[in-house]
Amino acid sequence: MKFYSINKVILVVLIFFGMNVLTYCGVNTNYAQFLIMALSMISLYQTRDVWKFDGTYVWLLLFVFVFACYKLITDSDEGTRYLLLAVIGAPLLIGSFLSPEMLSSMENVSFWKIVLSIVVLGYIGETGLALYEHLQGHSVFGWVAGRVEKISVTGVADFRSTGLYGHPLYNALMVSIAMTFFLISSLKLKYKFMLWMMGFVAVLCFNARAGIVMNAAVLAVYLFHSVFINQNIKPSVKIQVVLIGLAVFVFGAFLLVNGNFGGRLIQMGLFDDGSAQVRVDIWEVFKYYSIGDFFCGMDHRQISMILYKLELSATENFWLDWLFRFGIIFLIPLSILYCRFISKEMIGYPLFSKLLVLISFLMIASTNNSLSSNFMALFYFLLLTRLFHPKYFELFVGEKFLDKSHF
Repeated sequence: MKFYSINKVILVVLIFFGMNVLTYCGVNTNYAQFLIMALSMISLYQTRDVWKFDGTYVWLLLFVFVFACYKLITDSDEGTRYLLLAVIGAPLLIGSFLSPEMLSSMENVSFWKIVLSIVVLGYIGETGLALYEHLQGHSVFGWVAGRVEKISVTGVADFRSTGLYGHPLYNALMVSIAMTFFLISSLKLKYKFMLWMMGFVAVLCFNARAGIVMNAAVLAVYLFHSVFINQNIKPSVKIQVVLIGLAVFVFGAFLLVNGNFGGRLIQMGLFDDGSAQVRVDIWEVFKYYSIGDFFCGMDHRQISMILYKLELSATENFWLDWLFRFGIIFLIPLSILYCRFISKEMIGYPLFSKLLVLISFLMIASTNNSLSSNFMALFYFLLLTRLFHPKYFELFVGEKFLDKSHF
């Protein structure tokens, strides 16, 4: 079917051509995002005869489109239009990808196998590029604005890889999403820990302090659950989990302490007077404004005045970005609709896996404004929620990679 070809093109572009790559190639990122959304609308229209639309999804899509129209009329600022793209993009894109539930069609099974291949290749490319940039001390594509980051005279520990998606924190979020899904999957231990370790090294290269700490915590919780709580794992396998887990922790600690990786965490700790302080200072806005002042959102001029009063240049928090721009009348319904949509998408996940994926994603995403700057991360999370669903994942992976008897 034609929409499969369109979706393959969309996914390849999104996975391998981030904002910084497009900028490096001389492509206007706004035009590229509009084109991707236009293609997804064509794909969504072409699936109208086979797609079983969930009521929650329909309400989610209608809500973001209606509110986007309202906001475009009341606030014509370019920043608001760009933020609306980030809000509309994820639900529009995920709707154009037929759910694995439509497995009556072998063409759909083949399509999701290709999706898995693209995701894994993109993950390997992203993590490999991050390591290459760190070892070379020079980013390949630079940040979103095209700036090329080099090792400064203060040393390699300050360097931050920019990977395929520009900002180091955005890269760290993308990699972290995949890392957790690899952990909870039915892949054999050697494959899931190898893929997880590749991601952790990349997060160290991005020098994302919250990402480093959160991913280490996720691994610790996963190991604890596997060894002490999960009764489906044989004792012999639990010993393997402990040994591999300890090896991963030791290797990660060595890179942090002696390998010039994750230097910002070692030198400055988890909290400092710079970027981390901004994430705290922004909450002082409620000393000057009540929550009711943000009921309908604010325009660009009002938000600029808030940041000026707080002596800040950015919010560094996607929740506050959405609250400031769109208000309570948008944020609360959107959160409720997403909670309902994701909960339905994750029916069939074990409770532990569901909580581990959701909590780690929200905690890492909430340390910066990644979700309000671009729709890719949220779409990627929704896509992997479908791709790694326990009911379907084993249909997309070769038998030699699976460990179905233990996990």
